[in-house]
Formats: sequence, structure tokens, C-alpha cells
Amino acid sequence: MESERLQRVLGWADPRLLELLRYLGSQMFVDGTFRCVPRSFYQCVVLMVSDAASGVFVPSVYTLTTGKTHQLYQKLMRFMNDCTGSRLQPGSVVCDFEAALIDSVTDQFPHARVIGCLFHFKQVIRRRMMKLRIRPQEISIAMEVGVLDMLTVIVPAHVDPHGINYVSELIMSRCRTEEIEYSAVEWDRFWKYFRRTWINIFPVDVWNVYGMDLGVVSRTNNPLERFNRELNAAICDGVSIPKFG
Repeated sequence: MESERLQRVLGWADPRLLELLRYLGSQMFVDGTFRCVPRSFYQCVVLMVSDAASGVFVPSVYTLTTGKTHQLYQKLMRFMNDCTGSRLQPGSVVCDFEAALIDSVTDQFPHARVIGCLFHFKQVIRRRMMKLRIRPQEISIAMEVGVLDMLTVIVPAHVDPHGINYVSELIMSRCRTEEIEYSAVEWDRFWKYFRRTWINIFPVDVWNVYGMDLGVVSRTNNPLERFNRELNAAICDGVSIPKFG
């Protein structure tokens, strides 16, 4: 019970698909969707696994939850592990940048590499730039390949201050070259936000993939997000639990 309110986790899994989760070092994807859930629940969290033999991404476990707290996510991760007879030993887990979820995944699977979804990383950063009223032309420069996303592939220890200083100067230089007025005050606020959020709250190792074989490990939750969109389209709003299952 959390905050005097009973929290529930209700899950489904096909025993045949669970076998894919039992492979040592598998790559898993965890993501939540909201629109298709029965009225008494908050979200549906889907666990997908990459089948190395076929190259197919397979949704394997579906869970309904009544919240998204750290304690509830811990129960959820234990439930997913219990489904495989406590034989779930992933090599990596890709998930959204949600502190409670990341902490729970790390607690349950301490030997797995937790990877924050690159798409969401860039999406959140773009929104922050817009909120700080950085000009669209400057944002476009920062979001180009090889500019701000360079911080995700350099040696983690070099991200701050060397990497951040390099990217900041690169954006400034590009603005001068393209005769775009540089928003100095706004960028200063952005980098303070970046250090506070992406170094202090979320460890660099969560969004930096230096040293990983990107031909083997996916950096995004896109396969699972596509599946969730199809799931939402197939299930009516407010569906009953029996029909959902």
C-alpha cells in the first residue's frame, strides 16, 4: 500500500514467449502506454525482447499498473522476473528517462546495462530549449547529428566539462558562421539545466553509450513504441479487463 491507497499490478504472458527472456544477456525494452488501459488502471507496461536468432522484436509480458512510483515499479520488475522462474538476466534494458523506472530496473537487474532511449533524450532536450526561448535556428544547429548528441558517444568522464564546453563552442561558432544571433543567456541556463538533470539526476552511463557495440544494441525504444501505438489503435478506450487480457 502506497500513500494509503492499494496499488495493483496485473500481468499476462505467453509461456512460449517467456522462453526468449531466459536467454542470458538478452536485450529488453520496457515502455508504458496509457490510452488502452481499463478504467481502474493507470498504465500498461510492456516488456519486449530482441530475438537474436530471428532479428525480431517480440512483446513478451504485458502488465497493468495503478501508478508509476518507485515501489510499484520494483514490484513490477520482480513480477517480470518471477514469470521466468527468476532466470531473467538481460545484458541491457532500454527504457524511458523516468527515474523511478530506471532505479527499479537497476535494483532488479544489477548486472544489466540500463540505456535511456536516445529518441526521448533528444525530445526532452528540444522541449527544454524551446521552453528557455532559444531561437529555432539555434535549436536546429544543436540537434544536428554530431553536435549535442556527440555527448552520448564520448568517454563518459569527458562529458563534463570538456565535452559540454566543446559542444557549446561549436554551437556558438556555427551561429557566427550562419549569421544567427547567439542566445548567450538562454544557453547558459540550458547548460545549467543539462548538468542538473543529465549528470546529477540521471547518471551519464544511462544516456552515454561509449564502448557499446551499436550494431548489436539498440539505443531507442522505437520498436516497442510502434507496437504500443498499434496496441492503442486495436483496443478501445475504457476496455474491460477480460477483453484487455
